[in-house]
Amino acid sequence: MRTAFGVEREAESYDLTIRHLDNDGKPTGKGYTAIDGRDRDYYQEFADAKDGEITVRLPAGGYALTGILDADGESDAPDSFLLAPALRLTKDTTVVMDAREAKPTRITVPDAGAENHHAQLIPGYTRSDGQPLGFMPPIFDFPDFQSFKVGHIGPEAPKEAAYAQYSGFWTRQPADGRAVNYRLAWNRTGSLGGFTADVRREQLAEIDFAAGRPGPEPTAQVAVMPLTPIGEFAADFSTPTQRQLPLRTSEYVLGNGVKWTYQVHQWESGNSQLGRFTAYQPKKSYTEQFNVGVFGPLLPPGEGEPRWGRPGIARSGNTIKAHLPMFGDSDGHESSGDFTELESSLRADGKEIPAEGDPLNIAEYTVPAGDGRYELSVDASRDPGLHAVSTRVRARWTFRSAGVSGDSWARLPLSVVRFSPVLSMTSTAKAGERFQVPFTVEGTATARTAEKLEFEVSYDDGRTWTTARAVNGTHLSLNHPAQPGTVSLRAKLTDRDGNTLVQTIDRAYLTVR
Repeated sequence: MRTAFGVEREAESYDLTIRHLDNDGKPTGKGYTAIDGRDRDYYQEFADAKDGEITVRLPAGGYALTGILDADGESDAPDSFLLAPALRLTKDTTVVMDAREAKPTRITVPDAGAENHHAQLIPGYTRSDGQPLGFMPPIFDFPDFQSFKVGHIGPEAPKEAAYAQYSGFWTRQPADGRAVNYRLAWNRTGSLGGFTADVRREQLAEIDFAAGRPGPEPTAQVAVMPLTPIGEFAADFSTPTQRQLPLRTSEYVLGNGVKWTYQVHQWESGNSQLGRFTAYQPKKSYTEQFNVGVFGPLLPPGEGEPRWGRPGIARSGNTIKAHLPMFGDSDGHESSGDFTELESSLRADGKEIPAEGDPLNIAEYTVPAGDGRYELSVDASRDPGLHAVSTRVRARWTFRSAGVSGDSWARLPLSVVRFSPVLSMTSTAKAGERFQVPFTVEGTATARTAEKLEFEVSYDDGRTWTTARAVNGTHLSLNHPAQPGTVSLRAKLTDRDGNTLVQTIDRAYLTVR
C-alpha cells in the first residue's frame, strides 16, 4: 500500500519579537506596535496586555515599525513614540520599544505671549517602490508638545523612505481682538526622534489672513494644514472651533519649504473655500483672503486628469472628465458643495451625452471617437436665504474635441472669466460711485488672445442688461446707481479657434450706501 503526502514549503520567514518597556525600564502592557510591510502589502497592530511582549512570524524583507507607549495618567508623563523605519528581517530578531529612548521636542517662538495650543505628529513610510503605505498616514494630535516624546530605533532610512512630520500651533490674543497665530511644521527625515528648535522672527513668513461673511451665516471653521513630503495632507485639529465672521488674523508660518493650505468651511450653508498648497518664504509678507466675492467659475492652470484640488476639463481616449467649480471666490479659491439646484448637459454634434456624476464635483462622459463639436452647459443655484451674492451662476461653452491616444489626459479648450473687485468683507461696494471690476481670463484663452471679449451688467437682478466698458483688457468701469441694489455680470468670449463662452453671475455683489 502506498500513502501520498505533500509538504508546503514555508517562504523564508523569521520570528520578530517586540518588547515594550515603560519610563522605568519595566515591561508594560500599556502600548502597541504597528508593523508596515515595505516590500509587500502588510499592516498589523500587536499588543500584549500582560507583559507587553509579542512574537510574530513574518516573511523576510523590509518593515517599518511604530511603537506607541501610553503613559496612562502618570504625573506629567508624556506618551512615547518609537519609530523604527528601516528594519530588515533576515533572521530571528528582537526589537525593544523602550520609552526611555524617546526624547522630547522643545520649540520656542519669538513671541513670549504666544501659547502652544496644539501639536501633531505624522510618521510616514513608503514602500520599496516609493509608493505611500496606505491611503492616509496615521495622525497623532496632542494639546501641546509637552504631551509626547519620540525616539528613533535602529538604522536610519533613506530620506525618500521615511519621514516624521512635526507641526504645532501657537496663538496670542491681543487686546484689539486680532489673533496672532504661529504655525510651524518640520518634515524630518534621517533621524526621526524628538528635537529642539528656537525659531527666530527672520525664519517666518507673515500672512495677513482674512475671511469674509458673504451671507447671514455668522461663523466659519478655518482649517490650516501642512503637506507631508510625499504629498499627503491630513485634517487640522489646531483650530476646530467656529470663528466669528468677518475674521482677520496675523499669521506667522515657518518658511522652511513645507507647503501649507488654508481652508474656510461654513457648515450651515455648505460653503467651503479650499486654498492652494503654498511654500511660504521667510521674511516675506503675504495676503490670504477667503470667502469674498465675486464668486464664480474657476479654471486655474493645470495639467492631467481633473480631480479635487485640480479643477479643469480633459479628455483621455473617449472619456471626458470635468471638475468645474462654479462658486470660487475672487482670489481663486476652489469651492465645494454649496449649490441647491444644478442643471448640466454635454452635447456632441447636437446629441446629448449621458453623465456619470456632475461637473461641479466630478463628471465623466463617454463620447464618440471622432472629432466633433461640443456644447457644455452648467447652471447652478444657491439658496438666497444662505447666500446673499452669486445666487445663480451659469456658463455655456462650445468647443471642438477629438480622441486622445494612450492613457494621457489632454485639457480641452475651455475658458472662464474671474472677477476680482475690491469689495467689503460682506461682498458689497458703494452705491452711486464709479467702480472698477478687475477681471482675469482663465483656461485656454487670455484677455489679450481672445478674438472677442464682451461684457454686460445688470442692476435689476438680470431683467435688463447694458454693455459694460472694458478698459485695457484688465477691468470693467462701472457706474453704480445711487439706489442700493444688486450687480449682475455677464461675459461673452470667443477664442482664436472659435471656441466660445457665455458666462452669467446673478447678484455678483451688492451695493450699499
